[in-house]
Amino acid sequence: MDSNWSQTTVIRGRDAYMRRIEDAYTSAPEVRFAVHRSLRNEAGLIVTELLDNEGNVSVDVFDVRGGLVFREWEFLLGDSVQ
Repeated sequence: MDSNWSQTTVIRGRDAYMRRIEDAYTSAPEVRFAVHRSLRNEAGLIVTELLDNEGNVSVDVFDVRGGLVFREWEFLLGDSVQ
């Protein structure tokens, strides 16, 4: 199993979170995302399906507690199948 699957990074604060997101795309500044679908349940889990300008799909799952992102999982699915 790839060790990245079990990697945990703690990020504290909105500004630090946004810097982390921006840093992840410094090598590909032309990439743009559109929210294709977003679902939320009563427990505070939000699932967002994103489609980038190259046709790649990713799914982000956010565990929101007290209005703050407690945990996030990202799944890169690759090319869109439609």
